[in-house]
Amino acid sequence: MNIMKSKRFIIASFFAAVFLMLPVNELFSQRGQNMGRMGGTGGGQVCSTLPGITQEQRSQLNQLRTEHLREMQSFRDQIDTNRAKHRELMKCEDSDRSAIDALQNERNSIRQQMEQRFNEHNQNVRNILTEEQRAVFDSAERGGVGLGVNQPSGVGRRNANIR
Repeated sequence: MNIMKSKRFIIASFFAAVFLMLPVNELFSQRGQNMGRMGGTGGGQVCSTLPGITQEQRSQLNQLRTEHLREMQSFRDQIDTNRAKHRELMKCEDSDRSAIDALQNERNSIRQQMEQRFNEHNQNVRNILTEEQRAVFDSAERGGVGLGVNQPSGVGRRNANIR
């Protein structure tokens, strides 16, 4: 009888541990991880550790960062809306292939705009920095739009090979 109770306890403990780990997985899957390069609540905080950074530079960088994050959020919202439309079209029995392709092309266009804005933002940041600070900034590892740090293109994107 004690063996049965022990087995039940072990099984219950295992499921309790798994159940408690689920919220941690959700926490790390949220957007915004590794996004903060200018300090604040984001991830990398590269600019806060630049050599000889002045308060004026910090202020300019924070303003650039705020504008950039606002613009990127707008792009993400457009992509989310596009994905919702795409899902609805994919659920239809008589789905319109040309409409599905048009949504995919629109999403690719938005991603391209995001990449362009990301590059512009980096150049704007570099223009604020001194030569020494640029060297540190340029050597810092960072991910591109929609990518995690040090991940090749397509990693983490669902259905990356489906066009």
